[in-house]
Amino acid sequence: SNTLNFHNLYISYVNRDFGATKYYTEKQFKHEIQTWILLDAHWIRTFICSLASFWIYRRTYDDQWLEKGNELKAKMKIWTESSEWNFVQLFHLLEAEGYFSKKQHDEAKISYDKAIHFSKKHKFIHHQAISCELAGLFSLEIGQESQS
Repeated sequence: SNTLNFHNLYISYVNRDFGATKYYTEKQFKHEIQTWILLDAHWIRTFICSLASFWIYRRTYDDQWLEKGNELKAKMKIWTESSEWNFVQLFHLLEAEGYFSKKQHDEAKISYDKAIHFSKKHKFIHHQAISCELAGLFSLEIGQESQS
């Protein structure tokens, strides 16, 4: 089922299992539901699939993944405009991952900092945790271990 596929995508992404993340993200896009009953199901899938797409792009340099990540980030921007309190930190995190993917490191750092700031300000500690984790991975990958 699509729900089980998404669950497997989420678990593989969190565990940084690249092969499984790529596999389940591809399956998710093949079975993308066009109409959603619950907003919760839609925004979280959009968020995780965008994160996964940017990560896959950084590992493969296959432009389709960058395009998909940006397409999904644009959807998150629309939600951010309609409910900034709930989504601004997620949008900044996707923005950071997009900049990281394009090797725009200064912009990425600023966006990671914004994601962490708004997650803390809005008391979404689980968003703050993933923002800090991804900012740390970014710092490690660009050779700034002291920042991670």
